[in-house]
Amino acid sequence: MAPFPPETTARTWFRYTNGTDEHEVMFRHPEVLSASALDLVVDDWFTTLGPIIYEITILGVRRAGQGNTFSIPRDWNGAATYGADTLPANAAPIEYRFEGRGNTGRRVSWSMFSGKLAIPATYRYLTSDNTNVANCFAILSTAALASVILEITGGPPTVYPYMNYQFNSYWETNRRG
Repeated sequence: MAPFPPETTARTWFRYTNGTDEHEVMFRHPEVLSASALDLVVDDWFTTLGPIIYEITILGVRRAGQGNTFSIPRDWNGAATYGADTLPANAAPIEYRFEGRGNTGRRVSWSMFSGKLAIPATYRYLTSDNTNVANCFAILSTAALASVILEITGGPPTVYPYMNYQFNSYWETNRRG
């Protein structure tokens, strides 16, 4: 599949620290969507992740408009922290990854690096396995159905009813030094 220009949609990045590393999670959205409308979805998602993640602290938010190759900082309308307890250093590479696909076949994903859950035998939590995973899926799926969050071509993605659990190779290597 040929690459698509990243600036096809508006994008907002939410930067956080898990106490060990800094990360960003990016959401694509319509240009006309207000910051507060997107922040409600992301705040709900972070809040629902709260019981299954170690504490994260929101460091900032930046937004790039549709057609723009640069981003500018903006205010965050959610809480300052989510989750609880201090992340053990050996858990820093754990990545929770929610995924989906648009009707053109383009993939979309949202990752969180602060996982508290036990390693599942399949490296995947189905929505039937964990209430918080089910609720996170519902938040993303509802936002996609309402075209609040988009995939790269500007269409709403179909969010998959699971959360992948993996050890991110980049952050594993980073831990090794």
